[in-house]
Formats: sequence, structure tokens, C-alpha cells
Amino acid sequence: MSKEPTQTTALATQKGFMSIIFLFVIGIIIAIALILPGISASFMMLALGLYSVFLNAVNDRNIAFLIPMGLGIVLGTLGTARTIENLLKKQPRKTYMLILGFVLGSLIPVFLKIPAGFNIVPAILALIVGFLLIRWISKKELG
Repeated sequence: MSKEPTQTTALATQKGFMSIIFLFVIGIIIAIALILPGISASFMMLALGLYSVFLNAVNDRNIAFLIPMGLGIVLGTLGTARTIENLLKKQPRKTYMLILGFVLGSLIPVFLKIPAGFNIVPAILALIVGFLLIRWISKKELG
């Protein structure tokens, strides 16, 4: 990732009404990532170029940055949860396919980060252990 400030980081770190609105909207986007499986809030902040800016705001206790983003996260979480709940009631198959798409789509960045020359045997064992662990947890929840 580039160390150059982007338009996103510039807008997020400015003071003023537009910055507050921008941080609120970013909070909503992060909330969507929190609720939907397969999307990480941290990854979303990285993709938006705001991860280090967010960490600095937390460390510096930058209330002017954190409050609008926090309000966006809270309202976005409530809105997204309600929307997903309604979609699951009205269109369960389509909603599960959407969620599956997010999960499968989130695998692409993981595969792109696999270093060349890694040891395949431990990687496959870790994959199998992870798969079996999720299957075991899923069976306990369902039955």
C-alpha cells in the first residue's frame, strides 16, 4: 500500500461538515462489513485507505474523527441487521446466495497474499483443520 495520502484519507482527516458526513458514511460502510460474513471491517478500512488513519485516531483519542464514524457504525449496524433479517424472511435463497458470494469473494485477496514458495503440506493440513473445525461448530449449532 502506498504511503501517499489519498483523497479518502485527506477527506477523513480534514475538519468541517463534509468530513463529518464522510466519516459517518464510512462508518455505515464499515458496519455493513461487520454484519455480512466474508467481509472484514479491517479489510474494508484497508481497502478504503483508512486503516492507519483509524488506528491513529483511536490512539490519539481523536473524538472529532471517532464520533461521526462511531455513529455511522451504530446506525449502519442496526440498519444492516434489520435489512438482512427482512431479506432472510422474504428471499432466503437469494440472500444466502448473496452471503455466499461475499464469502467466496473474500477468498480472492487471501489467495493473492499467499507467498511464492510456501510449504504446501502444512498449508493443506491447516486448510483441512479449519474446514473440519467450521463443520464441527456448524453441526453443534444446528443440532
